[in-house]
Amino acid sequence: MSAPHHMKQNILAAFNHFNNNEVTIDGFFEDLFTPNELMVLDERLNVIRLLLEGKTQREVAQELSISVTTVSRGAKILEHGQLKEGWRKI
Repeated sequence: MSAPHHMKQNILAAFNHFNNNEVTIDGFFEDLFTPNELMVLDERLNVIRLLLEGKTQREVAQELSISVTTVSRGAKILEHGQLKEGWRKI
């Protein structure tokens, strides 16, 4: 399920104001996300990174101490997500 276009536009507009200023970006994340939400985002990024390195879903689950089901969500992002190969550039 995709977020409505206006929601994405609001978030993208906020990011566009940062001009790669890490202090501002850090403050934005601290203000906007709870520690748990940041943990989930970090976990998802780590799953994608490890899958892109060629690790199996089972290896990723074991390395990050998470379920294979959680890893399979990351695999689906790589397979069906909007960025697909763009993830390699992040």
